[in-house]
Amino acid sequence: MKNKIMNFVISFLLLFSLSFSFMPNISLAEVDFDQDIASARAWADNAFKLTEGLSNDEINNLKRYTGAKYDEVNTYLRENSGKGTDNKLNTFVDSITTSISKSKAPDDLVLYRRVTEQQFGLDYGDLRPTSGNFKINKDKLQEIKDKYEHQIVDHHNFMSTSLARDPHQSFGGRQAILLKIKAPKGTEIMNVSSISKYPEQLELLVNRGYKIRYNTFNIKENGGKEYVEVTVDILPKG
Repeated sequence: MKNKIMNFVISFLLLFSLSFSFMPNISLAEVDFDQDIASARAWADNAFKLTEGLSNDEINNLKRYTGAKYDEVNTYLRENSGKGTDNKLNTFVDSITTSISKSKAPDDLVLYRRVTEQQFGLDYGDLRPTSGNFKINKDKLQEIKDKYEHQIVDHHNFMSTSLARDPHQSFGGRQAILLKIKAPKGTEIMNVSSISKYPEQLELLVNRGYKIRYNTFNIKENGGKEYVEVTVDILPKG
């Protein structure tokens, strides 16, 4: 009898360990697909049902946002600290805000976003040359760290992210900074990849109005090009 029980336990543990060997980097703490694009897409499509609770007008506005509208909207929100006075734009912003608020992260997530050094107050090309020697300028990186490391900032605009790192091969070529963002369970975030003009980006759209904390800034390398990986926390509202 004891041998049967032991054999059952061993078989169960073996099956359990094999099942985890085929899973992405998912722990009890967070969901992180890193470069596993196919698994990220499948998980997001299952975890986020885009049309649940949305009106036709809200869906149409999300389509407009992911098309030609996102740059105008986010520039407006940044330049006015989220308190602009353009009634027409405010109505559109409110629609997007309300839509995203209906969708919450079901788990703690790790998200990815490529940006240029302009987000940190430098000119494009200051941190890494745009041609030739793709090495990070350590003096410029130190300038960024001195100003932003461990700092909390208000994020007034919507934030486009991806559930996988560099889902399109062009992402890492032009932008020298990769934000690795931890979004806690309950973060207002919507999977818009099915209606986006650029579905290959696996876009998860984070709502405006969060505070974010910049943590570490480390030089990494991919395909002969150096880049800076910045770890970021989205802080819960309230």
